[in-house]
Amino acid sequence: MESGVRDFDLNLWVGIFAPGATTTEIVMRLNNEINQVIALPTVREHLISVDADLMLLSPDQFRGFVAADTERYAKLIDDEFCATCPW
Repeated sequence: MESGVRDFDLNLWVGIFAPGATTTEIVMRLNNEINQVIALPTVREHLISVDADLMLLSPDQFRGFVAADTERYAKLIDDEFCATCPW
């Protein structure tokens, strides 16, 4: 509880997003190409050398990950910072 907020654990992550109207075919191709680049030994080694934890996710897995993280932070904000907010 070093931050003063109970159960607060901050993890930074990076993901690639596309407009909602992007076709499934294009999303799948982007996902495949990005995962292939990240799997290259030089890229993978560099990311690991800067302490990145690699999570190669499918589009559906990434969508679920973002939804869960959004819900977690929304609850944290409501519980810890907006307990008296009028909304």
